Amino acid sequence: MVLAGDSAGGNGLAETEEDYGEQEHVIVLLFSLRATCEHSVGTKDDIRCLEKERKALLKFKDELIDEYGQLSSWGNQKDKEECCKWSGVLCDNLTNHIIQLDLNGTSAPLEGNISVWLLEIQHLKHLDLSGNDFNYNRIPQFIGSLNRLQYLDLSNSYFSGEIPHHLGNLSELQFLGLSSYDGMLTSTNLDWLSRLHSLRYLNLGYVSLTMATNWLQTISKLIHLKVFDLSHCHLPTVLPPSPSTFNASNSLYQLDLFGNDLSSFSIFPWFVNFSSGLSYIDLSFNKLQGPIPDAIGNLLSLSYLSLIGNQLEGEIPISLGNLSSLSYLDLSYNQLIGTVPHLALSSSLTQLSLDHNMFNGTVTQSIGSLSKLEYLRLGSNHFEDIINESHFFNLSQLQVLDFSSNPGISFNLSSGWKPPFQLKDVFLSGCKVGPHFPTWLRTQTTLYKLIISNVGILDTFPDWLWGLSSNLYDLNVSHNNFHGVLPDLSSKFSTNFPNIDLSFNNFSGSLPILPPTAVSLVLSSNKFSGPVTNICNKTSCKWFYLDLSNNLLSGQLPDCLVNLPNLKFLKLAHNNFSGKFPLLNYLSSLHLQNNSFTGEILTSLRNCTSLTFIDLSRNKLTGKIPTWVGDTFSSLVFLSLRSNEFFGSIPSNLCHLAHLQVLDFSLNKISGAIPKCLNNLTAMIQEVDYESNESYFITKYMGGFESANVMWKRNEQEYKNTLQLVKLIDLSSNNLVGDIPAEITSLVTLVGLNLSRNNLSGILPANIGQLRSLDFLDLSRNHFSGGIPIGVSQLDQLGVLDLSYNNLSGKIPQNIHVETFGASAFEGNPYLCGLPLNKTCPGDEIAQDPNEEEDKLISGGFYITMVVGFVFGFWGVCGTLVFNNSWRIAFFKLWNSSMDWLFSLYNQPLVSGRGQNRLITRACILGKEKMVFLCWARPSPREQKTCIDKSGDFNYDRKYRGATVKPALILQQDGELSDSGFSVNHTRVLVGSGPETFEKGKSALQNWRHFGLNWAFVDPKTPIQPGVKFCVCVKELFPWLMMPLKVVYVNENRNPKKAVASFSFGSGTLAGHLLAGEERFSITLDENNKVWYEILSFSKPAHFLSIIGYPYVLFSQKHFAHASSLAMSQHLSS
Repeated sequence: MVLAGDSAGGNGLAETEEDYGEQEHVIVLLFSLRATCEHSVGTKDDIRCLEKERKALLKFKDELIDEYGQLSSWGNQKDKEECCKWSGVLCDNLTNHIIQLDLNGTSAPLEGNISVWLLEIQHLKHLDLSGNDFNYNRIPQFIGSLNRLQYLDLSNSYFSGEIPHHLGNLSELQFLGLSSYDGMLTSTNLDWLSRLHSLRYLNLGYVSLTMATNWLQTISKLIHLKVFDLSHCHLPTVLPPSPSTFNASNSLYQLDLFGNDLSSFSIFPWFVNFSSGLSYIDLSFNKLQGPIPDAIGNLLSLSYLSLIGNQLEGEIPISLGNLSSLSYLDLSYNQLIGTVPHLALSSSLTQLSLDHNMFNGTVTQSIGSLSKLEYLRLGSNHFEDIINESHFFNLSQLQVLDFSSNPGISFNLSSGWKPPFQLKDVFLSGCKVGPHFPTWLRTQTTLYKLIISNVGILDTFPDWLWGLSSNLYDLNVSHNNFHGVLPDLSSKFSTNFPNIDLSFNNFSGSLPILPPTAVSLVLSSNKFSGPVTNICNKTSCKWFYLDLSNNLLSGQLPDCLVNLPNLKFLKLAHNNFSGKFPLLNYLSSLHLQNNSFTGEILTSLRNCTSLTFIDLSRNKLTGKIPTWVGDTFSSLVFLSLRSNEFFGSIPSNLCHLAHLQVLDFSLNKISGAIPKCLNNLTAMIQEVDYESNESYFITKYMGGFESANVMWKRNEQEYKNTLQLVKLIDLSSNNLVGDIPAEITSLVTLVGLNLSRNNLSGILPANIGQLRSLDFLDLSRNHFSGGIPIGVSQLDQLGVLDLSYNNLSGKIPQNIHVETFGASAFEGNPYLCGLPLNKTCPGDEIAQDPNEEEDKLISGGFYITMVVGFVFGFWGVCGTLVFNNSWRIAFFKLWNSSMDWLFSLYNQPLVSGRGQNRLITRACILGKEKMVFLCWARPSPREQKTCIDKSGDFNYDRKYRGATVKPALILQQDGELSDSGFSVNHTRVLVGSGPETFEKGKSALQNWRHFGLNWAFVDPKTPIQPGVKFCVCVKELFPWLMMPLKVVYVNENRNPKKAVASFSFGSGTLAGHLLAGEERFSITLDENNKVWYEILSFSKPAHFLSIIGYPYVLFSQKHFAHASSLAMSQHLSS
């Protein structure tokens, strides 16, 4: 029998699930028979432990790996015979049976398998195996045979697969914990739960319940349930059970559905009407839409309510202010509007978080009566109020104050005011606090974070603040107008690893001695001057990020920089440093551009093998580019040596830089040929995973991606949060010779290529059309010959093209896109012909034969026939109109309408100034389904308003309204849409990264920056709100075309837990638009911290002009998508 048990136990697994289940049933039967045949008493009077259970535990231990010694007290040795004293074991005082096994492995995890020998512990009531590592094995089915269990916790122990339904046999179970943060457990049906009639605590957090459509009905049957946690379970939205089937627990007091996909409050009646004692509700990070139910005010026992990160709209229900027991309220990251209700009755509140919404108006002074309030977060809203002492009069417990990003908030606190609180964190960025430094902060002696950037302070830095800095971990006073000289800061911060940001002010004088304990020091964009010899000393500093750029600093850098092993990020750009650069060993990112450094600086960096970013542009550096660069800096992403005095050839080892995205050697004295191995620059061939790249990780840690000045389209542009999108090779203004290697056409994600102003020759690569991502191509002022490859016309993303001043010949490839570049892109090539040059190619002229005989058709008989035909034709029509009254009326109606249309098409406005543009008036006479709005001059606001007023309703089917809210793939696969004649257009481009870029992109959409084009615009004052009509003005050839639309929907979603967000709006065409359909513009921050700009539309012709010119319409749509994406990218990088 023992052998059979051992064989079945093994590692607790069978080859198939069916065999696995059958084998366990046999084992359960064997152990049950064995239990009836053996005695239940120990063999020695002084040992309580039952021998059978002791041996079972040792067999259980044999299948575990105890790396941390949690089971070191378990053993066969004589001093370990008493198993009731073993770690984690509890025996019953009367029967000596083991009733509790607590092997929680949070601090010392066990590994291995759960042995079937547990079945020998038949009196076990409490089993805790949470926090261990069972290598993603399945939960053993035999646990369902431990029928005396009242407590079972297997949480976070690396199980996987389907939860065994046998657990439903544990009829005495009161506590069940199966949460799994790795999300590897699933349950497709929860019927087994309904048999656990005694259950009081249930935690299935992170268990995938996507298919468990019966989850709510099952939970409703657990009438004794008190704590209910199904967070992050991907719950399907279901209809609540009918009232007749309700059997819900009246004792439920904690409900946690955090992080699911619930989209409505459909389950709200379930826990409102049948859980009068409910005190804890967490519905955060779902997709809940609409207003907060007013009935929530009926939950009088509610003390904790979190609805953060949903899509809630409307105002906060007044009834919420009646919840006198409410201590925690978090409604942040939604779309709530209105004002904050009176909260005087909510006297128990300790945390009030309403940040990142759209609240407006004033801030209720009833907040000041919340004497228990510790956290007040009202940041990122649209409040407009003057904050005074009344808002804080009774907040004696307040620790966190957040009014940031509320430009309409002003603080008017008297200089002698003494707050009743002691704050730890202060966030006031973007409010109006200045012009003087707030003196009330002098009383706050426990400050941990002080964030008051961009608050309008025009003052000197108060000396008393340094007395408060001993506890400061985060100090940010950037983007103000502080002036004066800073004191020695080396002893001002006693906390470890503080972050200090004093940038964008007017501090002057010499650079102060900096605190050695700081982890981040940002003093850029001030007026510090002089040498930096005292920047550090020989003692080790903890600096990780040091930014002294954009100052007036000069002289040589001290050698003590070599003693900074933690320094990874060094920015000294835009100063006047000179001399040679000291040897460094640990840097990952180096910005030295626009200084006066000399010598061969790259040699000083040879030990910095982790470098990912090097910008040495605009210095006086010299020497050859070392051959070891490509092998030593294997992680390099950005390398700029622009505008120095480097000479020699480009070493082929540079091709080993697989991560390189920006290579700029322009404005040097480099000679030789372009290496043929450029196709080894992998990052320019495929998309880059920015998350796995150390350079981007470092700069994200500091609050954003890398930033640098890059020569782009002949202009120096600063890329702050979008530099990772730039893929550029710039070798211009050197002495390079030879041809362009064909391998360069493999760099299919390259965005910019500048080889101008060299001595390159030969023909252009035939496969240049493969560089489909190119936005900038400059090959001017070289000696290229031969024809322009047809592939140039296939570069449909190209925004700048310059092939001028070469020896190119033949006909320029013809398409509309090439012609947009103008003649200047091709001038200086005497043997080129064709548009856009004003030079026709041989064979394009139509030959005329001067000796061609006169047309014999025109003769006397021709003229006679013409006269007879005219007479009969004229009277055949006019005679009918004279004698047929109804035909005559119809004809002249058509004539008048045609003349009106032709007048609107070709005539100029007859009235200017205050008079209404008659062109628009006349254009509306054809009827609302056929009208078109044209204007010769750029439409004025008055003319746009007339267009909007004259336009009709939506000109496409009601059933398609709002369809663009769907993902592009679904819309593209919608057969009904295509059968109705609509074509779907979709453009999605990466425009940056990080929350700051997303917010800037959202603001750009709200201000119509995506229409910031010379040939297309929308009045930027137009509010983006559902139901608002607006006019898109487009320059088409000679006239301006005005096309009316109406906003159909506006969506904004945020999920701060996953750091994702999106903002979008869709607009539909109105009668008077040349097309019928709908268009969505959106900006999205995804889980990888990338920001995407997207245009999605479906349309079809709605006017005969768009029917006959539909190919041109399709081209215009594509052209607009490209131009709009470029405009957004440039705006977000500016």
